[in-house]
Amino acid sequence: EGRDLYLPHDPIASLKDVQKVKLLEKLEGIARAMDPSITQVMASLAGEYEVVLVARSADKLRALAMELEAAPGVAVRVMPSDLSQSAAAATLATALRRKQVTVDVLVNNAGVLEQGAFCDLTAQRQQELIDLNVSGLTAMLALFVPGMRERGWGRVLNVASIGSVFGKPEYKA
Repeated sequence: EGRDLYLPHDPIASLKDVQKVKLLEKLEGIARAMDPSITQVMASLAGEYEVVLVARSADKLRALAMELEAAPGVAVRVMPSDLSQSAAAATLATALRRKQVTVDVLVNNAGVLEQGAFCDLTAQRQQELIDLNVSGLTAMLALFVPGMRERGWGRVLNVASIGSVFGKPEYKA
């Protein structure tokens, strides 16, 4: 018999599995929608650094850029890109070099959470999850961290999925 994921004194233990899944979905949605701490980090960095926002959704990027640019002296560059695509990070790095943008602080917040039995996912969907959650993140690190090291300064914030903390068999994050 396997070890229980939730301990008896854990308040989550009293929830039914369906309630746990809904809680995780809600927490994940809140974190992904606009985690206030991520927004605060971005806003504080924007005063000292040029901020480049990257995500698939150009509309969401522009909305966040407008929110950040409401602060005095803040300029934000929006660069839509699907980091699940194998060449996306390299294309982004090339575009930033051409624009003479140096990345000193990298906030990796891209990722998806999939619900359901692993066996029910197609091999293609499994690969898509890996491409974004693992390969995309790793490519961004590989492309931008060496420059930070060469310059003697840089910071990386990798934002993990709540599903990695409260893992459940039906979640793949």
